[in-house]
Amino acid sequence: MDRYQFRLPVRLKPAPEAPVLELYDVDDALDFLLGLPENRRGETFQPAVDACFAAGMDKISSEDARWMVVRFAREAEVLSNDMRVAIDDSGEIVLLDGAAGLRQRSR
Repeated sequence: MDRYQFRLPVRLKPAPEAPVLELYDVDDALDFLLGLPENRRGETFQPAVDACFAAGMDKISSEDARWMVVRFAREAEVLSNDMRVAIDDSGEIVLLDGAAGLRQRSR
């Protein structure tokens, strides 16, 4: 796996009529973020862009950048409704729907 690749893609729904867009790595995320018009950029936009650039320079992990992109997408209301899982620091897949007991081993 490429070190800039996300362990799970970020799934976006940029517009109601648009198909789901999947971001697989730091480059995909930067392409998406930098292509957004000014009026779609909120306060978490620049930190997400900065995190992607930092990951590209090996200053932070691609997973840390991914979390910043997810944070931005959630704020911008473009995160796909089916984006309900994440990978925690121990490498486990975590269901984001709530209960901490709902965990599965990744593999």
